[in-house]
Order: sequence, then structure tokens, then C-alpha cells
Amino acid sequence: MLLEPSLAKFDAQRREANWQTVWFSLLGLAIVQAAVAIFQQAEALYWNTFVTAPQLDQFMRNMGVHNLPRLNPGVNGLEAFVNAFVGFFLLAELVYLAAKLVGGVGTFLEHTYVLVLVYAPLQMIASGAGLFPVLGGLMAAAAAAIYLLVLIVMAISTVHRLSVGTSILVAILPVILAVVAIVLVAVAVALLIAIVALILGAGGVIG
Repeated sequence: MLLEPSLAKFDAQRREANWQTVWFSLLGLAIVQAAVAIFQQAEALYWNTFVTAPQLDQFMRNMGVHNLPRLNPGVNGLEAFVNAFVGFFLLAELVYLAAKLVGGVGTFLEHTYVLVLVYAPLQMIASGAGLFPVLGGLMAAAAAAIYLLVLIVMAISTVHRLSVGTSILVAILPVILAVVAIVLVAVAVALLIAIVALILGAGGVIG
């Protein structure tokens, strides 16, 4: 499906949908992401050991910083492991709801199963790319993300019996909604800060 994707292949896989494959695929992805996170943090901890010297600690305390963050490979590995499951199901749920809004007919099991078949291996590739130099890793991750979007569109079209154009909309709708939500939150925070500033300013004038 990754090397020669087609709507017929997606449809054939849809008929074999099962939760066991979904969970095992995500478990494999979680292990890979956790291993990469642990390796990256351990490497950063090794190369940055010299900056955690007592002299730096004292300098930072003099600057008013008393609690320096410490790299913890174990904690980062656990976060990456959990995020593999959370990230996938969040994406799957948002895309599923978007598909249903435009008349999608697929079940959540079919939808999730077909998505995980392309999501898990491409995310593994993107995670593995993080072990390489920055530019190469970013390029590989970007390529994997773009290809994943193409495959998600094909999966949506097959599972939910939607046109390619509608499937593209469904695939990008969660991203659009997320951007709108972020903008609204930012505007709300800015208004709140402005209101508080006006109140404090008015109080100062009255005083």
C-alpha cells in the first residue's frame, strides 16, 4: 500500500479491518518513537554534560534562575510512547467526524484500521529521520507527512465512499479547525490582556 497505493488496495484492506492490527501497529510505532526519543535525549545529555557544571548553575542562580531543566531520557521516552497512541486516535477521530459531517458511510473500525496501515509505518520513518542531521531529518519528515496526507485522502475516499475532492477537504478540515481555534484563543487572550491593562490603568488614574 505504501509503494503502490490504489483505491482497490485500500478497499481490499477495509474488508479485513480488525482492532488487533490497529493496536499492534500502534504498539510498534510507540516503541520506535520511544526508542528514538530516548536516544536523542541521551545523546543531548552526553554532548551537553559540560554545560551543567557547577559554574553554570551558580551563574544561572545569580541571574535569578534557580531550577534548571534537566534532560531525562526516560521521561521523554515515556511521553513519546504515550503520544504515539494519543496522536493517532486524535487524528483518526477528527478526520472521522469530518467525514461523517459530509456524508461518510464507513465505520470507525474500518476508518481506523485503514488509517493505521499508512500512518504507523510513515510515522516510523519520520521518527527514524530524526536520528540524522537536522536538514536531512526535516526533509524526510516533511516528505513522509506530505505522502501521508495523500494516502489519507485515498483512505477516506475508499472507506467513506466520498469523492477525491471531498476527501481532500475532510483531510485538511481538522487542520483548518485547529488553526482557527488557535487564532480564536490568541485573540481571546489578547483581548483579556487588553481589558486587564485598561482596568489597571483606569484604577491608577482614579487613585
